[in-house]
Amino acid sequence: MQIPFIQALSSKLSRKEQGGLSQNQVTIGLDIGRAHINAIQLQKASGSIIIDKYAHQQIIPNAPPSQQIAQLFTSAQMLQKNIRISMKGQGVILRFISFPKMTREEFESAIQYEAEKYLPFAMSEVVLDFHICESPQGQTPQKNMDVILVAARRQEVLKLVKTFQEINLQVEAIDVDAIAFSNAFLHVHKEAKEKVFVLIDFGAKDVNVNIINHGILCFSRDITFGGYDITQFLKRKLQIGDQEALAIQSTPNLSQSPHVDVLKQSFSTLIQEIKISINYFYNQHADLEKPSAIYVNGGLARMELLIETIEKEVGIPVKHWNSVEPFVVGPEVKKDELEKHHSYLPVCIGLALR
Repeated sequence: MQIPFIQALSSKLSRKEQGGLSQNQVTIGLDIGRAHINAIQLQKASGSIIIDKYAHQQIIPNAPPSQQIAQLFTSAQMLQKNIRISMKGQGVILRFISFPKMTREEFESAIQYEAEKYLPFAMSEVVLDFHICESPQGQTPQKNMDVILVAARRQEVLKLVKTFQEINLQVEAIDVDAIAFSNAFLHVHKEAKEKVFVLIDFGAKDVNVNIINHGILCFSRDITFGGYDITQFLKRKLQIGDQEALAIQSTPNLSQSPHVDVLKQSFSTLIQEIKISINYFYNQHADLEKPSAIYVNGGLARMELLIETIEKEVGIPVKHWNSVEPFVVGPEVKKDELEKHHSYLPVCIGLALR
C-alpha cells in the first residue's frame, strides 16, 4: 500500500484512499522545483502503466510561474487539464506522531483539538490531513498507532491553486514532495516492504532525507542545502564564476580533479546533516534494524564523488534508482531524453501514480 497524502482542492480537503491508476485513466504529475519544472503524463492500458508524455524545463528567474508552466504544457503537448501537484518548504509541515489506538473517525475528531500541539500555525491558518499507518510487515503491532500528520498554510495553497487557474489548469490534488518521492520509490522497489531504507532527494537549494521502515514512511527531514550551495562554495574558494563552478561539478571522474579536496570540503555540511538526521531517527527508534542502503536521486545524485563520499562517511551503501524503469515508454516520448532527466522525475511520478 502506498502512502496517502494531503488532498487539497482550493481551500477544502477531500479525502480518499489511494487506489492507483484505473484502466485507461490519464494523470499528470507536476513538480515545480527550485531550478526546474518537471511534468509526466501516465496512462494505464492493457495492464501496463505507460509514460505518454514528459517535460523537463529550467526555471527562468523573475518570469511569471504561470507563464512558464503554460509554456511547458504547450511544448510537451499535454492537453489534460486536471493535474496533481506538490508542496514543500516552510509553509508545509510533516509530523510523525504516536496516539492511543482508535478508529479513524475518533482520531479525526480528536485531532481537531490536538493538532496545534504539533503545528507552528493556528488550525484556522492551515489545511490538514493525516494517515494512520499500519504496522510494518513482520513487526509486532504496537500498543499505540503511528500517524503521519500533514499541514499546509491555507494562503500558500490558495496562491498555488490560483497560479494554475490563471492558465486554465485544475488542481485535483496536492501532495507533499517527500511523500510523492517515497511513493515513487515504493512503486519501483517492492523489496522496500522487507527492509529499512534511507531515501535522499537532492535539490538545487534543499535536500530531503526520508526513512522507509518496511514500506512505511516514518521519518522525513528537509536540509537547507543543495547544489546551489556547492556552486557558491566553489566560487568563493577558487575565486571563479558561476559557469566555471558548474563545469567543475559536471566534470567526469571528479576523483581525479585537481579540485577534489575543495569539492569534498563543499560536501562536508551536507554530509554532516545527513548523519545527524539518521542518528536522530535511530536515537528515537533504537529497536529498528539498521538501513540496508541509502537510495539517492535528484540533480546532485549524478555527482559520483559526492555519492562515494557519503557512502564512506555515513557507512551505509549508497545506490542510485531509476524512477522510470518499471514503465512502458510511449511512442511520443524520446527515450534518450527521458533517461537523461530521470533523476529529476520521482516527485512528479509519485504524484501521477496516486
